[in-house]
Amino acid sequence: MKEITKDIFIESNFSGVVVGVIRTSRGLILIDAPFRLEDQHAWREALQNIGGGSNRVLINLDTHIDRTLGVKGMSSVVIAQEKAVLMLKNRPSSLRAQDMDAGAMWEVYEGLSSIRWVSPEITFANRLFLNMDEHRVLFEHHSGANVAGVWVKVPHAKVVFVGDSILVNQPPFLAYADLDAWLVDLKLLLSSEYRDYLIVSGRDGLVTKDDIREMVKLIKSIQRSLIRLIDKNVDAGEISNLAARMLRRYDSKKACKETYLNRLRWGLSMYYDKQLRPEKDK
Repeated sequence: MKEITKDIFIESNFSGVVVGVIRTSRGLILIDAPFRLEDQHAWREALQNIGGGSNRVLINLDTHIDRTLGVKGMSSVVIAQEKAVLMLKNRPSSLRAQDMDAGAMWEVYEGLSSIRWVSPEITFANRLFLNMDEHRVLFEHHSGANVAGVWVKVPHAKVVFVGDSILVNQPPFLAYADLDAWLVDLKLLLSSEYRDYLIVSGRDGLVTKDDIREMVKLIKSIQRSLIRLIDKNVDAGEISNLAARMLRRYDSKKACKETYLNRLRWGLSMYYDKQLRPEKDK
């Protein structure tokens, strides 16, 4: 666990996602949860060691299985953006009944079979403020990377957790994205509103403004590539070729390459079918 500024910590050694915690005298504000049981045990032990009050709340930065699978193990009041409720409600109880070959990290591990998904006790539409002593924390809806995406902003500490809005060392998740909104989100992070902020990616930890600029280039490149497909009779082969070309950007370990390729294939197919094909067929 790393303390990135006073009372705000992140842990980047768990599988799947980078989790975080904001410590206050009244309790802990948890950012996401690890999905492996051994990581959950380690995270709970680490949280006990940092002190803070007895209350706990957990915010899910989106509905991705990598960050919602372990929520039950955190024994916390759960907060999420309101669109997450229906998405979680419609999710099968068997993990193996989920969308497979979607390139999520949980798919890599054995021994995961079923789960009771935890519905959030508190939801919000656009913004929610949480006051815990001197800490005023803002939960804000940002739908670029995920329809139920949330940023957690701690203004006095100049820290913001942005989930999958920025990915540096792995390809993006596109299935539930809105690329136009994503570019708006990234432009905001580059604006004066976030000058001198520590920006925490939900997969890579602390990121820089240069990382954000590279993300802008990537999203624009994906947009151009998908638009070029609109006038074609797109088949799985074309999507697969596009995914393979995109994968060349990443110097990933051999064990991750198939996972990342599946992520791109599935995400590009889903995005094209949901966002672009209806325009083509009108």
